[in-house]
Amino acid sequence: MPEIILHQYATSPFSEKIRKIFAHKKITWRSVEQPVIMPKPKLVPLTGGYRRIPVLQIGADVWCDTGIIIRKIDELKPEPTIYPGGLTAAADTMNQWADRRLFWSTTPVIFEKLAAVVPKEFIE
Repeated sequence: MPEIILHQYATSPFSEKIRKIFAHKKITWRSVEQPVIMPKPKLVPLTGGYRRIPVLQIGADVWCDTGIIIRKIDELKPEPTIYPGGLTAAADTMNQWADRRLFWSTTPVIFEKLAAVVPKEFIE
């Protein structure tokens, strides 16, 4: 299997999802730690302007977006599966709901509670 690189930062919940999938599938990978906030001078040129985390890199190929990364990982190593038998579409739908609706509706509430300890630059 080619070398797998995950551009990420430790506190990203989306990076954690990918790290858990790597562990489940027993995939060896390495990490390139990226800044939590902009600027991200080594990431943005690599991705053509995409600024979010995580980013998967294999050689010169780059995958952005957690859902796309998950599908690529499953393509590289189908077993053990991360999808319940016959429920790939349902799992993808649940993933999209959690990553978009749930995450973005709860984030403002969480950061309101954490405002005193989260750097202002991150919130901006």
